[in-house]
Amino acid sequence: MAELICLQHISKIYNKGKNEVRALDDISLSIPAGRFVAITGASGSGKSTLMHILGCLDTPDHGSYFLAGADMRKQSSYTLSRIRRQKIGFVFQRFHLIPTLTARENVQLPLVYAGIPARRRTAPAEQALRLVGLDQRMDHRPNQLSGGQQQRVAIARALINDPPVLLADEPTGNLDSNTGEQILDILQQLHRRGKTIILITHDPRVADAAETRVLLQDGKIV
Repeated sequence: MAELICLQHISKIYNKGKNEVRALDDISLSIPAGRFVAITGASGSGKSTLMHILGCLDTPDHGSYFLAGADMRKQSSYTLSRIRRQKIGFVFQRFHLIPTLTARENVQLPLVYAGIPARRRTAPAEQALRLVGLDQRMDHRPNQLSGGQQQRVAIARALINDPPVLLADEPTGNLDSNTGEQILDILQQLHRRGKTIILITHDPRVADAAETRVLLQDGKIV
């Protein structure tokens, strides 16, 4: 498999000086396309900082991050915004759905931001919702859906632009164990379809869903 993500000696430092905190300390990591990777570790291990860098939401203080061969540190803020929109799908612990919109309308939002005409938004949104098993809930608003169904809507929204990378940050954190297992099953199905999945979790049992595990401790890969 071709290398999709490459981190080379990444460090992120807060409070530089006498009381500095090395949230990430000389991290190097390669993730081939199509891999399902879980990044795990206790609170304060550096997971969130690494997720923000992988998602192009933050930049490292030292080192290089290559996504599909392009150096992310050399990209403009406009280009990084486009990369986040086109190449990375985000799924968070909190679903971040718009309460006044239906499931279909929530899933269409990335296409709205991308300037896609309304007539070309419905079909891909419905296809994404069918992919996560919500073909009977397209016209329901978030308050008419269970937590697991809302997370499925969030996954469908993350998939709408067919990004090569799906970045899931504690996607089962607000769900009961049975519903969480259903969400992990969807991620595994997407992996079998060829999607690169990066799962951020503090729970070793959730990390077991991935084929590769990366353990962080004090900002280092251990």
